[in-house]
Amino acid sequence: MSKKQEKPKQEETKDEKKALPDPEEPKTAEATEPENGARIAELENRYLRLMAEYDNFRKRTQAEKSRLYKDACADVVAQLLPLIDSLDRSVELAKTVTGEGRAFADGIPLMADQALKILEGLKVEKIDALNQPFDPELHHALQQMEQENTESNTVIEVVQTGYRLGERLIRPALVIVSA
Repeated sequence: MSKKQEKPKQEETKDEKKALPDPEEPKTAEATEPENGARIAELENRYLRLMAEYDNFRKRTQAEKSRLYKDACADVVAQLLPLIDSLDRSVELAKTVTGEGRAFADGIPLMADQALKILEGLKVEKIDALNQPFDPELHHALQQMEQENTESNTVIEVVQTGYRLGERLIRPALVIVSA
């Protein structure tokens, strides 16, 4: 044979040696079991941490979504309160209407009731202030007046109704308080 033909054979044997595993003894199942157990425990731990992290993320996003809904609802209701105040004033004026306009005036309280039911559906509550002790967190005092047979710091007149959504105050009640 020629030298050219021998060289490729030598190169092939070098490649074969690289591809063959080390001549060390192969690891037995008993030898790899502690390594596998540690790896499994590590993977289980990572899995549990990821699941807990996902659960916390889900709870945070749910709470954020709920907060955003309440904020948006409170903002919309705050914009509608002047309309509701006008309906309340219209109800009072409708009581004085007689004659031909009476049929129209009878419909105004129905519209006001419908508006209040919509607010109740949104879980918006009127602040009950009349004859209640003055609460600076819920009431805004416009005036203080002397009144007999009334305890001091009691709301004696509501000038403008206040509203709240749950614990959140949308608008304080404007009141007159006894001195």
